[in-house]
Amino acid sequence: LPTARHPASGKTRGDLMLKHHTWAETGHTVLVIPDAEWPSASSDSSDGELLKWIKEKVDQLHKRMYLQHDGLDKKVQEVLLKVELGDRGINSQGLERMAGLPSRNQMDAINKYRASLKDSVKNPTAWLIGIIKEQEKLLAKKEPVTSSPEPS
Repeated sequence: LPTARHPASGKTRGDLMLKHHTWAETGHTVLVIPDAEWPSASSDSSDGELLKWIKEKVDQLHKRMYLQHDGLDKKVQEVLLKVELGDRGINSQGLERMAGLPSRNQMDAINKYRASLKDSVKNPTAWLIGIIKEQEKLLAKKEPVTSSPEPS
């Protein structure tokens, strides 16, 4: 069947639930990708192209999971999708710290981060936290914060 839903009842198919439960019980994670999302030319695609497509989907899902912090502005989340997240980028500690800023300051912080990040930075989270501390100092002084332009 082309969908995870039963055609008559609209409920999740039992065979899929059983397979998912079986894999989950053995400690595996199951990612279900509906047929409608697979590349339209998947039969014509090479294995390498298909694996690249799957990797991009998983990376995007991983980033979206990382960004599920209360307090992060939606526009900031969209910008964060364009930067490295996780162990080699901004980790959850940096995201939590950013979530403590008002929305306007979050955008300022991420824009300054993107504009100033260099390849020589060994700890991107620490770099971001330094920028966040600057924003916090500005807030503490009650100085008006000017919005920095978004880098392209």
